[in-house]
Amino acid sequence: TQKLKTLTRQTEVTPYMLLLSVFSLLLSKYSNQEDIVIGTPIANRNRKELEKIIGYFANTVVIRTGLEDNPTFTELLSRVKESSLRAYSHQELPFEKLVEELQPERDLSYTPIFQVMFVLQNNQIKGEKLTSFEITPIETEHKTAQFDLTLNMEEGEKGFNGWFEYNTDLFEAGTIERMISGFTSLLEEVVTKPGEKTSKLKMLDANEEAKIKEISKGKNVKLDNLIVTKEFERIVNKNPKSIAIEYKEERLSYDELNKRANQIANYLRNQGVERDEIVGVMSKHGIDMITGMLGVMKVGGGYLPIDWSYPGERKRYMIEDSGVKIILASRIEEVDKLNKFVKVIDIEKRQEEIEKESIEDLSIAIDSENLAYMIYTSGSTGRPKGVMLSHKGLRNLTNSQIKDFRVTAGSKVLQFASYSFDASVSEIFMALLSGASLVLIDSEDKQSTEILKKEIIEREITVATIPPSMLSVMGLEDLGNIETIISAGERLPKEVAKKIISKYRLLNAYGPTESTIGVTSYEVKEIEGDEQSIPIGSAIDNVEIYILDKHQNLVPEGVIGEICIGGIGLSRGYKGRTDLTAEKFIPNPYSNKEGERLYRSGDLGRYRKDGMIEYIGRIDEQVKVRGYRIELGEIEEKLKEISGIKESAVIVRGEGISSKIIAAYVVKEESVSEETIKEELNKSLPEYMLPGIIKTIEKLPITKSGKVDKKELENIEIVREDKKVEYIAPSNEVEKRLVKIWEEILGIKNVGIKDNFFQLGGHSIMAINLLSKIYNDLNIDIPMVNFFTNPNIESIGKEIIIKEKGNTADTNIIFNFHDDEEGNPIFFIHPSGGSVHWYHQLATELKGYCPFYGIQAVGVDGKAEPHHTIEEMASYYTSAIIAKQENGPYNIASWSMGVVVAYEVARQLFLRGKELGAIIILDQGPVLPLPKQEDDAEFLAGMFMGRIKFSLDKLRQMDYDSQLKYVLRKAKKAKQFPKHIRFNQFKNYVKILKIQQDAWRIYNPKQISNKLILIKSKERHDRVDITEDLGWGKLTNGNVEIFETPGDHNTMLHQPRVKELAKIIKNIIKK
Repeated sequence: TQKLKTLTRQTEVTPYMLLLSVFSLLLSKYSNQEDIVIGTPIANRNRKELEKIIGYFANTVVIRTGLEDNPTFTELLSRVKESSLRAYSHQELPFEKLVEELQPERDLSYTPIFQVMFVLQNNQIKGEKLTSFEITPIETEHKTAQFDLTLNMEEGEKGFNGWFEYNTDLFEAGTIERMISGFTSLLEEVVTKPGEKTSKLKMLDANEEAKIKEISKGKNVKLDNLIVTKEFERIVNKNPKSIAIEYKEERLSYDELNKRANQIANYLRNQGVERDEIVGVMSKHGIDMITGMLGVMKVGGGYLPIDWSYPGERKRYMIEDSGVKIILASRIEEVDKLNKFVKVIDIEKRQEEIEKESIEDLSIAIDSENLAYMIYTSGSTGRPKGVMLSHKGLRNLTNSQIKDFRVTAGSKVLQFASYSFDASVSEIFMALLSGASLVLIDSEDKQSTEILKKEIIEREITVATIPPSMLSVMGLEDLGNIETIISAGERLPKEVAKKIISKYRLLNAYGPTESTIGVTSYEVKEIEGDEQSIPIGSAIDNVEIYILDKHQNLVPEGVIGEICIGGIGLSRGYKGRTDLTAEKFIPNPYSNKEGERLYRSGDLGRYRKDGMIEYIGRIDEQVKVRGYRIELGEIEEKLKEISGIKESAVIVRGEGISSKIIAAYVVKEESVSEETIKEELNKSLPEYMLPGIIKTIEKLPITKSGKVDKKELENIEIVREDKKVEYIAPSNEVEKRLVKIWEEILGIKNVGIKDNFFQLGGHSIMAINLLSKIYNDLNIDIPMVNFFTNPNIESIGKEIIIKEKGNTADTNIIFNFHDDEEGNPIFFIHPSGGSVHWYHQLATELKGYCPFYGIQAVGVDGKAEPHHTIEEMASYYTSAIIAKQENGPYNIASWSMGVVVAYEVARQLFLRGKELGAIIILDQGPVLPLPKQEDDAEFLAGMFMGRIKFSLDKLRQMDYDSQLKYVLRKAKKAKQFPKHIRFNQFKNYVKILKIQQDAWRIYNPKQISNKLILIKSKERHDRVDITEDLGWGKLTNGNVEIFETPGDHNTMLHQPRVKELAKIIKNIIKK
């Protein structure tokens, strides 16, 4: 107390002003704010005539204190003194009048203008005896806090003492205890160092600082081998025959994988690749991608994954910025275009040369500091940043994750993330450095929750890392053999976590690219009701995580600060960006080792009372959308480069993680259309960074400080602006309900029934969310494939109305994909099952080239009896085709089982004297590849191709209807059929499937003289006795023209491979 009074005399302030200054400083440090507003009571007896009058004259004044520019404490005292004196001069103005004049936005949950009160009682209240009565103070207990927080101080004979009154809905007792400790620590600091900058004054005492430092550090674990490739070779020697990689039907043992990687490494060494050299790797084939990565690392280089689907401009930027001289490529059609910029080694074309190289491990001296890989992340200046990562960081990460995620040699690890994102590095090497099997699936299959779940179940995945946006829309009831799910990339919602922990082990992981992918993990075992969010955990082994204020001071438990990361996993920095590296990687003030650094993540977090870290959000404009890390500034820079755009701003709209959408606001010339903007952005930005909404505005809203007011942008109503599609309002109750759902999901108004969901800004995750909401609101399950075929309200509405009447499809067998084009159409016959939704993406690629019709099977709606022979089907379809197109030439095509029907349709058209055009057969021979099932039980058990396990003995003990009910019940539980499918509908589906297979078995195809065109998938796995023409030559006297297209039997019809298939078909029709 004496020191405080001495300081007041030296600085010519009152004790009140000094204590208020320290309290303001405490609040500033706790809130990370520099503008502090505090209310304080004042006696308001500033006139002599009021001295002897008994009564309540007190008023409340507001003291506003600014801590900008990091003042010294004495400078802060001067500011508080000045603002206090100004407030005293207006003390007679009633506070209620001030509120009335200012008219601040009112809220019943807090008081207007200020929410924190400071009170100093510096006059001793004793019992007083007057002439006829005695005055005695009475202690009162407040049951309700008047303000969010009040600091009461009084000056007694023994000095100052005080207490806090607080709103228990906002503060815990432990927080207030730490505030008291911080306040007293600051008092001790200011009396000894009044001339010190306020940023340097500590509110942590020695014990609390020691505690914070202790929980900031992960375990100190010594690793025997810090070289990733050497550890991989150790695993190979330990488990040479174990399966290292599964990709579709391919299996590669650890020994085989190692030998292939060694051959690539030796080949690269002969090409002159040296240690620390960056080598690009780009492939559509998963195994080639992994062997390429390992080969680069084994030769001492660092691999740079380049996503083949990126726009050409972005690929060129990455190549030029990284200084890559060589790219390992495989199954990439545009390889020749890259040759202009860099030497491309095509693994397929050079396979014979590569296979001549040694299969033995290389004896290259690789250091733990050597480059292992390089990843590009979004950049706020419009330039993506290349982050360079070392062996030691990756080795440390995998060691921690293998332990924390319980990955063993018996595990099957899903490779989910794109190779161009660092999460893929974690998945790949946690598998390969543990002896587990790494399971690869194609990128397009990851976009569908149905296909992803199917792969997880069929491939018997045990460990999977999946972003919350995907987890939130996945059915999590049955994921086969899954043991551990890791959520990463975005904030994990509590409701998603609750679903997972009831069935599986769940970990919430966090980490930026710059610190080798992951720096924390937290096992979610239970969720408290009052828990605001799922914590991200604590530091992994050999990693330090400090939560600091903007002046790099440690903050107390519960206080929000920037997450700053140190330890073994820090990257070297950004390739060619020394200025940015110096800004983001700072000297570590809490390390005794020289040269140690901290990475400033830009993420905000705080320590909970249990020592776990809670993620709060971002400091800057970096966001996460669908798990992708995006700098909105990069999109803004690209918009500025487009001629005719004067100003632009980009934000993320939408609340839920599956409903986030990037919205761009532009001030532009009238001549610049939205389509032009989209086309220009498509040239330089990957798909996940493209704005879903582009809104034209007259001018950008500006804050008082002159910055773009992005909060105001959020309030701008987004109205449908697609002038190419006429607005058509909903005409029935189903369409009206669908419009509301679409507008809620997309965040826009005036959605018409013909508007395309994806052209309005929707993406695949939002589509899953949309269909989920339709199911919840209308109890109708729309399959994703149907939605992608016609993503508009009119089509979905019709399907809902049909299903509400008990039907599953339209009775019209000709499905019109599009027919605006001139020229003869192409008719695609249904495959097995009778539906034509399989052709949606192919039809989209052929839009604008020729009309495209699908022929659906009779009977799929349960109204008509299905045809029992191929000849009957063909006869009916032939009549329908002629009714649609009176004269030839007729272009007929099909895929899978439908090819024999298409063949017979062509034969019958010829017999009716019609001119044939192209007869196109996709990837199937004329003979049914399935044997005849012994009985109904075997047929039903085999329907799901092993995805659901059935006991044949148990099925055979039931009658047929009981078998169907049992199978349907299990199929619904396994999500192989939607819940709304009724027994009779399922019975009809099985009936049609059996009829179609039986019809194929008894079909005896007759020869035709016309040429057949066979398009085979490049990734077919035929028996050795299958001829190149798959058996069609016998029916055409060898008149078969053969083409090959990328993909396998299924993926050839999906993006991106379907583009090549469409090109082939265009050329065929043109001829």
